[in-house]
Amino acid sequence: PTDRRKKSETLREQGADENAIKRLFPDDEVPIRQYYHSKTNLPMYEGEWDEDSDDDPDDGWREKMGEQLLDEFDDVSTQEKQFMKLWNRHMNGSDEVVADRSIPGRCMDFVKLHGDKLAALGLRQTLLLHFCNLWDEEVISSKHVSTLMSYYDQRCKDASNKARNTTLRTSPRTPRSPTARRKTPLKHSSNGTSSTMSPSRKRARRCVAM
Repeated sequence: PTDRRKKSETLREQGADENAIKRLFPDDEVPIRQYYHSKTNLPMYEGEWDEDSDDDPDDGWREKMGEQLLDEFDDVSTQEKQFMKLWNRHMNGSDEVVADRSIPGRCMDFVKLHGDKLAALGLRQTLLLHFCNLWDEEVISSKHVSTLMSYYDQRCKDASNKARNTTLRTSPRTPRSPTARRKTPLKHSSNGTSSTMSPSRKRARRCVAM
C-alpha cells in the first residue's frame, strides 16, 4: 500500500490522469491484478471479471457437436452410437480429471445410472464389448468386467421380476364359466349310497342283464 501511495503521489505531481491513478487502488469496478478464467486460463478483459460464468457453463454445444460427428460414421451400428452417446455424456458430465484408477468406479456408476436404459435399448452386448475394450487398454481388470456384468444382469433380473409381479397384481382375473367343470350326476345305489358310474360300466351292466 505504501508503494501505491508513493506512485499515486508521483503520478499526480506529473499531472497524470486520475483514472490511471485509480487503477493502483482496489476498486469495485476495475481489479488491480490480472484475473483469468478458471477453466480456459485465458485472461479476463475489461467487463468480463465481474460477470464470469465459469461456475455455470453451458457445454451443450460441445455434446451436440460430438454426437453429430458420431452420427456421421457409416461403419458404426445404431446401437453402438446410442451407447457411446450415453457413455460420453457420463464421462464428460463434470470437469474433473478422471485418472485410470477411477475408471472402474466410473463404470459402476454408469451401470447404476443408465442400467435401465441400456436394458430397454438391448445394449447388453455393446456394454460387454466396451468393458472388454477397457480391459484391453488395461484400465480395468477381468475381475472388474465380471463384477460389472454380474451387477448389470442381477439388476435386469430384479427389474423383470418386479414388473412381472406388478402385472400379476394388477391384471383382472378371468371369470370362470359355470359349465367349465360340470360334475357327473350321482346315482343312488341299492344300498342307499351315492356313487358315480361311467358310461362304459353302464353298457356292461345292460349286457349282463340281457
